[in-house]
Amino acid sequence: GESWGHAATVRLIFHWDNSQRLATLYKSPNQKESTIPYHITSHGFRDVQPPAVTQNAEDTEMNPRKRPRREEEK
Repeated sequence: GESWGHAATVRLIFHWDNSQRLATLYKSPNQKESTIPYHITSHGFRDVQPPAVTQNAEDTEMNPRKRPRREEEK
């Protein structure tokens, strides 16, 4: 009932965005609010793996989470 709604310490919201499953940490006493993608396998809930790091023609790493290196940083 209504009284149980105030007893939860951590609240997770599971939802969809197009075809992507998302989990949102909505309320936590020690973590900030955040949303992560996940998928369900025969082994349970799993993180969505980021794209593999690829190499370009100059053999430098191309990672979408990192900014590209400038020439003076190489």
